[in-house]
Amino acid sequence: MKAYFPINYESSLRCDCRTFPTEFLQAVGSKMYDTEGRRYIDFLSVIGVLISLLDLHTKAQMRFLIRFNEVILKLLAMSYKTLFAGPTGANAIEAAIKFARKITGRTKIVACASAFHGVTLGSLALTASCEHRRAAGTSLHEVIRMSFEGFLMSGNELENNKRMLSFPGNGEEPPAAIIVETVQGNGLTCASRSWLQGIQKIAHSMKTLLIVDDIMAGCGRASTYFSFEKHGIDPDIICLPKSFSELGLSIIVLSRSDCDIRNIQSPILKEAMGILTESIDTTLDSLTTGRTDVAIHA
Repeated sequence: MKAYFPINYESSLRCDCRTFPTEFLQAVGSKMYDTEGRRYIDFLSVIGVLISLLDLHTKAQMRFLIRFNEVILKLLAMSYKTLFAGPTGANAIEAAIKFARKITGRTKIVACASAFHGVTLGSLALTASCEHRRAAGTSLHEVIRMSFEGFLMSGNELENNKRMLSFPGNGEEPPAAIIVETVQGNGLTCASRSWLQGIQKIAHSMKTLLIVDDIMAGCGRASTYFSFEKHGIDPDIICLPKSFSELGLSIIVLSRSDCDIRNIQSPILKEAMGILTESIDTTLDSLTTGRTDVAIHA
């Protein structure tokens, strides 16, 4: 099969585009055109631009991914995969926590006091504000709360967090991920280099992923492109903000290449991914042999 896209830049969680490996060039009205001049009917034309950008391969997306890797990631010597999560910051958080749970096979997520991560159910569970949480109208589970630096005004937050999260008898199963903001959007409280490094050490000791929510502090708002660059940490997952694009769309999630779903070493997850891959391959065979062309090809 022809290679339509530099998929080595993208997370293998991007499944839809792999089941329909066509690179689209432009769309006019209800018709879409790929780079080989073929015409397709867009049955979702009302939201076709967004769907094409997030679910399918496009020429513009290819140019962006290549440029982003050359200008940002390679210069910072960062090996990450890219995932287009959706049009809001909460979409990025939701994708990140689902990704962490899929990779680890665990369910709990550790979030900080005073944190804000969004108001959809998954991200709202991580958000600390009781006012926001009450608006859900339902219980919000699977979150362990820890103190942010300075929250207890004791100077011992890091050690307290370590004991509560990792010591026997804490009553909690090991978490899938710890999510932090380097600069909290609520109150603009800044974490120090030593505190962030300490949190990363705690995460590594529990084989837990570290997620940095850079939706409010990333893209240069904290003087460097990623807000954590000067802090000497190496997050497993990074959530980037709406200002990443001119139109306020395409929140993206970056995941370390060695965390990508197809590189998982867990036998259980590898078996599950093998079943998924077999299903995808069957779909690809169906597409390439023309059995579904009548439905989608004009």
